[in-house]
Amino acid sequence: MSPRLHIRLLGDFTVEQDGAPVTLPTRKTAALLAILAMPPGALITRERLADLLWSRSAEAQARGSLRQAVAQLRKSLEDDSGTLIQAVGPGLRLASPGVEVDAVTLEQALSAGSPADLALAERLYRGEFLAGLTIEEALFEYWRATEAERLRRRLLRGLQALLAHHVDRGDLEASLDLGERLVRLEPLAEETYQALMRLHLSGAIFPMDSGPAEPKPRQLRQLSELARPSQSNKRRTPHRARFRSEVLTMIRPCGDLLEKDARIHDPVRLGQEVVFDDIEGHGGQATAVQPDVAGSGSPSRFSRCFSQSSR
Repeated sequence: MSPRLHIRLLGDFTVEQDGAPVTLPTRKTAALLAILAMPPGALITRERLADLLWSRSAEAQARGSLRQAVAQLRKSLEDDSGTLIQAVGPGLRLASPGVEVDAVTLEQALSAGSPADLALAERLYRGEFLAGLTIEEALFEYWRATEAERLRRRLLRGLQALLAHHVDRGDLEASLDLGERLVRLEPLAEETYQALMRLHLSGAIFPMDSGPAEPKPRQLRQLSELARPSQSNKRRTPHRARFRSEVLTMIRPCGDLLEKDARIHDPVRLGQEVVFDDIEGHGGQATAVQPDVAGSGSPSRFSRCFSQSSR
């Protein structure tokens, strides 16, 4: 039986019932449904709901506002009988049969942990938990932010495991795509950098013993970014110091060319910083950047430049 009610909490909050979008009348009605959806079937006391959504109101007024929001929610979901939004003793719950919540499915996929499940979790994460749903209630915002951070950290661990799987298989494109997303998700996570370093150092991107390389802008950008000191403390950790040495061996002869090729301006700028940063720290090695490589740049010039490098 396919779910009748789809609730998206990751990124923009949306609700679909039987394939049709559902518009909720107020933000607090939407917030009430979001709380009940984490997860469906969980009983939440009316007192807790009132505290989260109407903390500045007197108790009786908050309970009255909750009753009104429940009535609006049931009307929007065509739940006049109360079979979907259920009242059970001192609390309320969202019936779980026929309800699918993306954040709950994401957690189930992360718990399963297989590469296929982790890939599903990656697809499900369209943005921060309830990123577009804000109400002027401090307790609700604290709950939302706490859930958002918990889910983000769980996802980060899961996707780092998936990245390690891609790297171990030598899947270059999948590793680059996921690595870039992980860096955006958590720029300070050293585990991500370590996995990408293993990929780069394996020779999958610049196999120097197989002839001239044709580096792509995104690969140059990753090489440059990975070789930079850690953003968390600006220190060069041992694995990053080794990686910088390997990268510089590969890209040092291309310094002037990288600097002047306007077609890949951003990664070139980063690459040039890496080159000259280390050259300035190693005295006489400055002559390793050959002035005669400078020019407007072309794929063939890149090939010749990189073919000069060796490990």
